[in-house]
Parts: sequence; structure tokens; C-alpha cells
Amino acid sequence: MTPNVVLPLLSSVVSFVFAAAVLAQWSRRHRGFQLVWAVGLLWYGISAGTEFLGSAFGWNEALYRTWYLIGAFFVAAYLGAGTIVLLARTRFGYFVAVSFLFGALYAFAIRGRYPEDTTAFAVVLVACIAAAVAIAIATWRARALVAPIALTVLGVGSVIAAALVLRATLDATTGVPVGTAIPGNIRILAGPFNIIGAFALVVGAIFSAYVFMPKQRVLGRRSLPPVVAQIYGALAVAVNFI
Repeated sequence: MTPNVVLPLLSSVVSFVFAAAVLAQWSRRHRGFQLVWAVGLLWYGISAGTEFLGSAFGWNEALYRTWYLIGAFFVAAYLGAGTIVLLARTRFGYFVAVSFLFGALYAFAIRGRYPEDTTAFAVVLVACIAAAVAIAIATWRARALVAPIALTVLGVGSVIAAALVLRATLDATTGVPVGTAIPGNIRILAGPFNIIGAFALVVGAIFSAYVFMPKQRVLGRRSLPPVVAQIYGALAVAVNFI
């Protein structure tokens, strides 16, 4: 088998193993970030699995739609959301708000590529700015609301993304998975999902390393759950493939 077949298969198996391990941790501790991370790892396992199936046995429309929906929208977004939930009661929410602004900036920057999709551009721009303002205010005044706001935005966005991807008219099959087969309005939406999720994932790992240092200046008596050290290893693998 070629690397294009073996690597996605191995990635899928490893992700499912990590997802099961995190779900086991969640079943004992019932911490929200563990559940969200488990879902993110599950998405990554499915995404890599579709790439394996397509590479090994050939692509079809259903497989392609699944690969694009989960890979382009869900993987980074849900892994990043787990980090947001973990750090929701810290000042990390301000960075999350800035990440949403970066998502809006991305939509603004690429608007010229898809001049026929002005409605999608406007919706993404307004949604990102509104979410940024809401999360910034929540971080300032009521940090308990940061995680619910972020997860609500993610949930609504996921439903919209799924509806658009599953109903989109695709270009002719090329034999390999390429993003250009997806209409422009969907590709505009995919950018913020990945930008916000990846920023939260990577910067959140650095920020949490400081937050959970032995001095425990930010979260007081809360200690680092043992599973987090394992999860960061899994997330590092996921980031390399995203």
C-alpha cells in the first residue's frame, strides 16, 4: 500500500483510540472539555478514515462530501472548542474574541475571489464580529458564559455547514479530493472554522501550560487533569495533518 493509503489509516486508528480514552475519562469526571475534545478526535478519525477509503477504493460523491464537511469544518473547530471550554474561566476568552475577528478579516480578504457570493461573505462577517463582541463581553463580565456562547456558535455553524455541504452542487469528479469542487459560499464559511479552531488549539496549549503551572496563579486550587497531557500529544498529531 502507498503512503496515501497507510498514513490516513494509521491516523484514523490512532484518533479513534484517543477518542475512546478521552471518553472514558469524561465518563468518570464529566468535564465538558473532555467531551468536546473526544468529539473532535472522533471527527478527525472519521475524516482520516474517509481519506483512507477514497485513496484505497476510489472516491464517490458521498465520501467526498463527508471528507470535506468533517475535515474542513469540524476537526479543528471542535478540538479548538475543547480548549476554549477548558480555559473559559480565564482571560483566554479575549484571545478567542480576537480569533473571531481574524475569521471576519479572512472573509473580508477573500471576498474578491467569489464576487457572486456577497450574501455568504456578509453573513460570515457579521456572525464573526457578533461572536467576538459577545465573547469579549462575557470574558469581561461573566466568564461562565464564554463556553456556552462558543459552543452555541459552533453548534449553529455546524448545522449550517452540514446543510450547505450536503446540498451543494459539486463540480465533476476529479478522482481526488480537492476543495475547488465545493461552491465558493461554502469555502468562505470554512475559513473561520479552521482559523478560530486552530488558533484556540495551538495558542490554548501554550496558554494552558502557563495557567496550570505549579504556582497556579490563575485557577487557584484547580489542578491539571491527568488526561490533558495525553490529549495535547494527540492534538499535536492532529495539527500536523490539518
